[in-house]
Amino acid sequence: MLSQHNLHNGFHRIRFGAHTDQGVHGACPLEMLHAILLGHFPLMRDIFFYQCGPTSVSAKRLNTFASEFGRLLSCQSDRDMPKTRFSGGIRRGKLMAKEHTWIILVLLITIKSPRGQEIMKHRNIHFQNPQIIVNWIMLLETCLQWIERLQSAKMPLEDMNVAPRNSKTSCI
Repeated sequence: MLSQHNLHNGFHRIRFGAHTDQGVHGACPLEMLHAILLGHFPLMRDIFFYQCGPTSVSAKRLNTFASEFGRLLSCQSDRDMPKTRFSGGIRRGKLMAKEHTWIILVLLITIKSPRGQEIMKHRNIHFQNPQIIVNWIMLLETCLQWIERLQSAKMPLEDMNVAPRNSKTSCI
């Protein structure tokens, strides 16, 4: 056919990282909106409440407690402050992508609070192990750090100096 031409892709043989052999087809970076805000964050919230017991009294109490924290954190007169007050609590409701970050923040505050931990441990075998609560706290804190890093315009030089350097993970 005259309308189709076989073009050689100049990036075809370049290896974009040690994690993949897919060349240019595997070089697609993680994207914040769909992968993190609409993917990971709602899934983490859902998994947390699944581990609480989706219909359990503990899950309902944690949602109510989180709603109270969200109300206390909200500041309606300052439009630059994040939305932390959600009408249906943090468990459900149609949310904009950026609001999932603040759901994670409210959930983290709830889990870190002594009353939140008491609710989690009460009649829930899964959270009797304190390491599970520590793991959830670390996961949620890491997620908030991701968002902070992805939204920052510049990376501090100190962060670059402590980043591991390995010749096996070079781009080319």
